[in-house]
Amino acid sequence: KEEGDTLFKAANFEGAIKAYTKCLDSISDKSSPLALKCYGNRAACYKQLSNFDGTIEDSTNVLEYKPDDVKALMRRAQAYEACERYKSSLQDVRQVIAYGV
Repeated sequence: KEEGDTLFKAANFEGAIKAYTKCLDSISDKSSPLALKCYGNRAACYKQLSNFDGTIEDSTNVLEYKPDDVKALMRRAQAYEACERYKSSLQDVRQVIAYGV
């Protein structure tokens, strides 16, 4: 995960994706805090590369175990909007508003 973080900060998003994927592959419990961080960070990488399907998938993985994760909701909402899935995007934005953020 730390390698991925370093690569992300250097704007090497493809390298960071590989590092986060490697970390996820080594974790058996996909609901662990470390796994959720890797999913969230990898979603951010995908978003930077305009891979909106990847962003949606990884953000959804985070939200499955942590439904109040505002960053994951906002990333997914933006990815849905980019894919012209406006109803889904609006649903996520409304969820964020409901949390009072």
